[in-house]
Amino acid sequence: AARAQVVNDIIKPALLKGKIVICDRFLDSTLAYQGFGLGVDINFIRHLGNFATEGIKPDLTIFLDLPIKKGLLHRALSKDRIEKRSYLYHLRVRKGYLKLAGFEPKRIKIVTTIHDISFNFFHHFIKFLDLFFLKILIPNSLSRADKVIAVSKFTRDEIVKYYRVVPEKIEWV
Repeated sequence: AARAQVVNDIIKPALLKGKIVICDRFLDSTLAYQGFGLGVDINFIRHLGNFATEGIKPDLTIFLDLPIKKGLLHRALSKDRIEKRSYLYHLRVRKGYLKLAGFEPKRIKIVTTIHDISFNFFHHFIKFLDLFFLKILIPNSLSRADKVIAVSKFTRDEIVKYYRVVPEKIEWV
């Protein structure tokens, strides 16, 4: 009901005026969190979502892909009911977003966010399972990403050097 109201009261009128609308979450998020994360039937969510949104679909969805623990760390002091869910739940949500991006690669873009790759150099400070995950996650994410954002030119250069990513694929901020 809330999404239908937002579509009718805000999104649809703005689109009819030719405006650009940016939402922090829409149907792709519902599919990832409720469908892939909680196991609710994907076709049911799509059907209900299309009804609620009157078929309005984003032209572009940007999925900011980062290690799950890193993302949850940002919310450590103010966890809501979603952040309090298990690590496996968040892993299913991430995999769901990646699956959705695989179904619609022209509409859903993956942006890999990397703060640093220091785990490659200071691996003795990282738990074995976390290190194993990072050594798999980062290369896989980099290969899937349409764009990579790094926090510095130095990090960008290290990503190019250690992961053989073309520099044009990486932006640094």
